[in-house]
Amino acid sequence: MVAFVPITTVATGLVATGAPSFGRIRAQSETTLTHLVFAAILTTLALSAVMLSGTRVLDAEPESLSSLQKPKNRATLAKAISDGVIAPHFFDAEAFQKAMAQAQVDLSKAPPPAGLADQLSSLGAAVESLREWSVFTRTRKLYRRFLGVFGVGVLLVIASMAYALAQMDTSPPLTEPTPVSVTVNESATKTFTSKTGCIQAGQSNFVAVRGTWVHPVLAVTGAGCRFGAEWQPTPGEARVLPVPKS
Repeated sequence: MVAFVPITTVATGLVATGAPSFGRIRAQSETTLTHLVFAAILTTLALSAVMLSGTRVLDAEPESLSSLQKPKNRATLAKAISDGVIAPHFFDAEAFQKAMAQAQVDLSKAPPPAGLADQLSSLGAAVESLREWSVFTRTRKLYRRFLGVFGVGVLLVIASMAYALAQMDTSPPLTEPTPVSVTVNESATKTFTSKTGCIQAGQSNFVAVRGTWVHPVLAVTGAGCRFGAEWQPTPGEARVLPVPKS
């Protein structure tokens, strides 16, 4: 359940902030849409990392006895035994190791020595306790890692949502074609001409056909303009105002 809390965070955040409709998303400029896609990808990666980390916690498996006895694990194993993990069967690692070695020798004898069955029973119980301890230890390690990933994931989701909302154009969408007057900044003149083919913006007619009033898509007609020419100026490229109705 904990692994899916970020999804609840996303849903709650979208409701609380007034999630934009698909129509409003379509009305965004290409630059804004790029930012929104980036935020969505970042959110997806954060949620995926959290769920993957949570899955690893649930998939924790006990280590084999041979793995526990490797040199890199001997100190940890010795401490676990001294802490009473396999008590009352054994109380120190040396006694456990000697009992394991003796059992291997006794199993090769025919007939087996008396008391071997009891010895094997104690060793079996001790080994099972060690396996359970290894699962607990591994789960605790993975869970601590999960908490770190979870915290970072939640922060990334919140940051992505805040970033996306900051990039959103919340101005009213255009509901119908509207004649507008456009003043193109000198720095954007070449861009305007290359996008539309129009010779001069001052000799062109503009109609805002879709988008929003901050990022309108303008249908352009006039001298030299290509058939069906449209232009969506970025902020700072042009000043767009509706033509007053007579």
